[in-house]
Amino acid sequence: MKVTASETLINQKSNFVLEVDLPLPLNAGCKIDVLIPKPLVIGPEMTRVTISGLFGSIRDAEITLDAELNRIHVQNACLSYRANVVKAVFELSALVNPGYVTTSESFFLEVSDANDNKIVKTSGGMVYTTSPGSVKVNSWFASNRLVSALSDITFSVQPFNPSPAADVQIKLYLPREDFEEVPSPCKVVFTNQLVDASKISCASDPSANALILSHVLKDRYTFNELSSIEFSVSDVRMPSSTRPTGTYTVEFLANIGGVYKLVDTATVTDMLRALPGGLL
Repeated sequence: MKVTASETLINQKSNFVLEVDLPLPLNAGCKIDVLIPKPLVIGPEMTRVTISGLFGSIRDAEITLDAELNRIHVQNACLSYRANVVKAVFELSALVNPGYVTTSESFFLEVSDANDNKIVKTSGGMVYTTSPGSVKVNSWFASNRLVSALSDITFSVQPFNPSPAADVQIKLYLPREDFEEVPSPCKVVFTNQLVDASKISCASDPSANALILSHVLKDRYTFNELSSIEFSVSDVRMPSSTRPTGTYTVEFLANIGGVYKLVDTATVTDMLRALPGGLL
């Protein structure tokens, strides 16, 4: 059993090809129920299913959609007796990936004869994983750029995908070879108009050399080219040398059912280079 998605990127339309080895031959008039796993949902653009392989040459299936049960019912899948010598192949069109990174539950198939007697059903294993979108990382600013100085760092980011929920996190991973520690505790000292100054909180993860900003936004986020998410964190120690700094990772996550799930991410380099100090 196998499922292949034409597109794994979040929020994008995708076609899904299901390939299944059935243990029994099928008689004419067989019917198939395809159960779509959450968080995928059957929408108005889900209008076409093609079948092939065990069912013969590729053709459009006769389908009935049940949005409440998230099920596709295929009638008259078998035009004649079909020996189970090749895989049963289904292609589902225009399902929309969820707006966050997740591994789905399994697709399931239930096969019935022409009289609606159940013959066989799959046991799982047909799962897929979505992939994150990207973040536009704008210039970052340090209040004191001298080597080894404690500085307020202003971060500015623009995720490209909307947040599925208003409650979001932003994680900032700093290159350990340049920032030997992250401030603990960390404190937010400035926010712009998109950020909920009354709720935003900052926590440090020394093991990952990361700053974790929670309860960041006032409202659900939607990308606007003219608006960025900006905040400042105090007492970040600048690198001890003026060399170019390493790799930074930004993650934008949304609270889905009590769990923060990745929406967008970006990797950038050399964002916060220190300046040399003076000699007495």
